[in-house]
Amino acid sequence: MDAKWSVFGVVTDHLATLVDRRTRRWMPLDYVGFFAFPLAVGVSVFLFEVRIANVQNLIAGVSVFTALLFGLLVHVFSLGLRVAAERLGEGAVRTAKMVDQLHANVAYATLVSLVTTAGLMALIVAYDQAEVARWASAAVITVLVHLFMTLLMVLKRIRSMYAQMRRYAPFTGKG
Repeated sequence: MDAKWSVFGVVTDHLATLVDRRTRRWMPLDYVGFFAFPLAVGVSVFLFEVRIANVQNLIAGVSVFTALLFGLLVHVFSLGLRVAAERLGEGAVRTAKMVDQLHANVAYATLVSLVTTAGLMALIVAYDQAEVARWASAAVITVLVHLFMTLLMVLKRIRSMYAQMRRYAPFTGKG
């Protein structure tokens, strides 16, 4: 049995969306984009000795972003309830799957943002007003790039859902 605070399901649900829609096989390019690319950016940050100078400003931005992601997560949940209640029409099953994937991705982005906020708070305690260590700067930037890539996927899924809605449930107004 999972502990009440376990987020393992959030991570596995998100990873399950990194598959080809037709073949259901995992897509190596997705893993490169979501994991290897952010890691390469983080290694570059470390090697070029980039350091985060003002963690307080960064935590302010990330914490507001975390709150907005929580709001989006609740909205996607309510969208899922509506889709489940109104499963009619040709594209209903595909739309429901898209909502499920969107929910998994937004939940994961919320988790990453929450962990980043907590990590930044720890950096404030550890480094006070000074620049943070190279390794910490590299880790934070790696996670932020990973979060950015995840949000790009969320944006793409929202666009796909809108196109799906336009295809199977067009507006009936006359302009």
